[in-house]
Amino acid sequence: VRILSGVVASADTYCRDEATFASIRARFGSLCEDMESAAVGQIASRHGLPFAIVRCLSNNDLLEVLSGERKGQLYLEMARRAALVTAQLLRMLAEETRPA
Repeated sequence: VRILSGVVASADTYCRDEATFASIRARFGSLCEDMESAAVGQIASRHGLPFAIVRCLSNNDLLEVLSGERKGQLYLEMARRAALVTAQLLRMLAEETRPA
């Protein structure tokens, strides 16, 4: 499990084209792309609220080729890992913001 911090590019359409991904990464220095986070960030910014997004990313195209049972097992494992990473991240953030 890796925890990365950086730019998340936003899009309003689902893209599967690697050349488009490469172009977006080169232009914006993004680590990944998603379709939801920017809207949350815009509202938070508009109201002067702090903003962070925690994402668990997977290759959904890969999941399409897996059988039903294997896909279910993989989803459960991804959910387990996402929960562990999120809990660890929240602990780290709590320690950073704790008064001295």
